[in-house]
Amino acid sequence: MRYPESARLPDALLKLGYIYGEAGEIDRAREVLQKLVQAYPNTQAANLAERRLQALR
Repeated sequence: MRYPESARLPDALLKLGYIYGEAGEIDRAREVLQKLVQAYPNTQAANLAERRLQALR
């Protein structure tokens, strides 16, 4: 990643996970969303990612 400390990165990863999920790439969506939760655990984006992960199962 070019800017790993960017404040926008959690939101960008969340959107990327959503896009993969909508495109039917469920494994990639899970991978991105899990990475988001691990890297940015106390963010709103991580909370939304956890909800999305539950919906993907």
